[in-house]
Amino acid sequence: MYFFFNKLLFGSYYSSVYNLFQMYYLDFVLSFVIFVMVFVICLMLMVIFVDFGFIKFFGYNSKAFEFWCSVIPIFILIFIVFFSYNLIYYDSLVVNNMSEDGIFSGSKIDVKIIGRQWYWVYEYSGLGSWMKFDSYLLSNNMMNMGELRLLEVDNRLILPVNYFNRVNITSGDVIHSWFLPNYGFKLDALPGLVNVHLLRFDSVGVYYGMCSEICGAGHSYMPIVVEIVPDNVFFSWLEDYKHKYDIVTR
Repeated sequence: MYFFFNKLLFGSYYSSVYNLFQMYYLDFVLSFVIFVMVFVICLMLMVIFVDFGFIKFFGYNSKAFEFWCSVIPIFILIFIVFFSYNLIYYDSLVVNNMSEDGIFSGSKIDVKIIGRQWYWVYEYSGLGSWMKFDSYLLSNNMMNMGELRLLEVDNRLILPVNYFNRVNITSGDVIHSWFLPNYGFKLDALPGLVNVHLLRFDSVGVYYGMCSEICGAGHSYMPIVVEIVPDNVFFSWLEDYKHKYDIVTR
């Protein structure tokens, strides 16, 4: 059932955590939902087509029958909630603060994401004020062959693969929403409030997203592009960016 709904209807997420969410809802919760629907339909057919079915069913008086009709749904709910605890843990997991060994100790990277009208600001926390850049929609006359219209930006968010990346999302003006469909992640950017979440990408690639909260006239022109690269490529890019923009080392 999971593979049918996943491949044919919903597609596949490029995240092990959100694939677990998909499997839980499609292959676990949906099974109970289908079971309840079939049970109710069978009761309705029995009442309609069986002779005196209405009288036999609703006139049946048994304490044991009433007891199990009350207890079985309770056990089903407990069963569903019990197996959702791991998903709740993974969804709310946040990397602790940086250790004294350095920002990348324990595979932890902090990125502050600020939504503004109508662009995104990315700050790599702990690296200095130089590690900050804006990400604007790329205009049509600046695009290269093969790039996606209204989805490509001038500065991508670069992150290493198989690293725990903590994103701190907020807004500098109105409400925005940082949304990556293929990763299965969406978090609102609220002014005066920082929403924190953990991201871990399992494969290299380019992930496209957009602002999914109506934020004004330029709402349609706030794309998100996250490029996931191997860790050695990420650190090389980081050094090149530092020598280019850091006034102290330049």
